[in-house]
Amino acid sequence: MQNQPVQPESPEQLLMTLRILWAAILSSSFILVFISYQNFSGEIVEFEGINLFYFVALAVLVISHILPKVVFKQALAQAPKPATENQIFTSYFTSFILSIALSEAITLLGFVSVTTTHEPKRILPFVAVGVLNMIYFFPVKDRILQKAKALTF
Repeated sequence: MQNQPVQPESPEQLLMTLRILWAAILSSSFILVFISYQNFSGEIVEFEGINLFYFVALAVLVISHILPKVVFKQALAQAPKPATENQIFTSYFTSFILSIALSEAITLLGFVSVTTTHEPKRILPFVAVGVLNMIYFFPVKDRILQKAKALTF
């Protein structure tokens, strides 16, 4: 039996893959909240460096909006011109992963602050920012195509 050539995924299939990844990462934020409230209630530990977590989270938030654009622009520059929808979505994939990974990093900073202070409510502002950022990055076909058009002109 000969090897059949792998057919490239359609833009719709790639979009569905992006949405599955998005949902999986989003759900992990809520799992971290659950773990925080189940495992770390009790004696609160004072930690003077807690403001550092907020500063780092703010920096990660800013980076999550800058770095993926740079990566997407570079990927588009390497794609053939004019790029097909399939090539655009393939180029977008890495920048999307960066966006949601950095959004999740904000939530993880909150989780680390909980493990440091044993105060579960500390995770809530980090989760709120991380989840809202992920909602902002929800993959929508028209928005992805608009971003590609804006970055190539």
